[in-house]
Amino acid sequence: MPDTPIRNPVESQFGDELETYQFLTHPDSEVSLFHQVFSIDLRSLAALRVVIGLILIIYVLGEFPNIKLLYSDQGILSQAVNRQLIGGGYWSLYWINGTDKFAQVLLIATALAAGAFVLGFKTRLMNLICLVLLWSLQVRNPLVLTGGDVLLRMLFFWSLFLPTNAIWSIDAIRTEERPTRWVVSSVATLAIMLQIVFMYFFTGLAKLNPFWISGDAIEYAMNLEMSVKPLGTWLLSYPGVLRVVTIAILVAEILTLLVMFIPRVHQFNRGWLMGFFWMMHIAIWLTMSIGLFSITAIVAWVIFVPSDIWNSLVGEPVGFSEKKNFDSESESEWWYRVQQLVCGLFLAYITFQNLAFAFGPSTVNRFSTLQRLGQTTMTIQKFHMFAEPPLFSPWFEYTALLDSGEKVDLFSSRHKNPGEKPESVFKYLGSQTWRRLHWNLITHPLYPPEEELVYQDVRQRLLHLMVRNWDANHRDDPVVEAVLKCHLEPIMLDRHRNSNRVGFVNHEPHDLVWATYESEAGADE
Repeated sequence: MPDTPIRNPVESQFGDELETYQFLTHPDSEVSLFHQVFSIDLRSLAALRVVIGLILIIYVLGEFPNIKLLYSDQGILSQAVNRQLIGGGYWSLYWINGTDKFAQVLLIATALAAGAFVLGFKTRLMNLICLVLLWSLQVRNPLVLTGGDVLLRMLFFWSLFLPTNAIWSIDAIRTEERPTRWVVSSVATLAIMLQIVFMYFFTGLAKLNPFWISGDAIEYAMNLEMSVKPLGTWLLSYPGVLRVVTIAILVAEILTLLVMFIPRVHQFNRGWLMGFFWMMHIAIWLTMSIGLFSITAIVAWVIFVPSDIWNSLVGEPVGFSEKKNFDSESESEWWYRVQQLVCGLFLAYITFQNLAFAFGPSTVNRFSTLQRLGQTTMTIQKFHMFAEPPLFSPWFEYTALLDSGEKVDLFSSRHKNPGEKPESVFKYLGSQTWRRLHWNLITHPLYPPEEELVYQDVRQRLLHLMVRNWDANHRDDPVVEAVLKCHLEPIMLDRHRNSNRVGFVNHEPHDLVWATYESEAGADE
């Protein structure tokens, strides 16, 4: 008698839900092509739950010192300015109350929900709470976000439709059951895989410009002093290596969508692409300050880890439980179908959204209603990381004239001469949050945004907060006058200094006065 697939699902909290997926249950069983290519091991899903929950906890803890400055009405963004800056369609729980105390409560709630999510306690509910609170935090101050923030949010979004708590969770322990199936495939597994691939592929499309095709892009990026670590500066001595790496990254990003899902060779292609992108993200982390982007991108690849790797790491799953501990009709198949239908609709929308951004702003503006849908449902995304490398390297000064007649830099609290460049622009700003904030406040004179007045208001508030902080700690020598300046130094590669190529002409240094301050006492005099 020929072997037949095992058809004895565990009737547990996960039984009916997991049974509605297609499963690889027996070496000789026939499985669909879809299942072969888009299946995910339950251990990969459990690992994803743990790591993104931990990343969210780290993220939230890192924001606690900046609550008043970045996430309250007393900081650089009042709710009114926040809404002007981000536009319509968005929402945030932080808009309920603008005080820093309320922001503290929401951040603590985020950390607690993330902790419960890591442990797998009431996992789906905690997943939703984490997503809503993370989105609310990101909307409250978009000036400190990176592509990694978007990816983290979308990993939480797609996890809502996946059985991330089937193993290695309190939910699983409470059922006293082990799943009989360890590999799942569904619309949701397809969606989360495509989400990761989209991040690379559409970033690659955006990089199809002369900077990347010529191999110059990374060398430009490594000249961005405010974000580059010492190792990145050292690599500037090897422009040939940087050109090769630039082309390699461009090719690999374009190839993700083309080779990740080819049947029979998809595991091999995923293996070498995973290795390449892990090395890329580690290299980025070692050379540039980009927050949690590298670690988030690295851990996202855990969903592509095949069962064979898990078996070698933690052993093969053993034992099938047949204990019945609740009515199998308690979670009906139709509800699962509804979830997967919703998931499929979101996948179609996000695919369209990424395509629209790839074709440029005019296409996006044509579908403004659909764009608003993404803003409302927390799925808005655009992956263009360093698609156009920086042509200017900025540095900043907060020069203040004190009542005693001395001049100091408010940011570093050091005495200095106006116009004196910091010895290390990277160390001057101190943290990724401050670097990202200053970078996002830059509006180059050649490309002024429509929201210029809003940005100007934020810069002015930033300088006033710096003055207020100084005066609170130096009551005997307050600030009389202060100015916040942004100095833009053109980045010119040695081999292009005499070039007439478009994009390299008429790039003169710019000294931009961002904000000014004059005390009432000084004004009276």
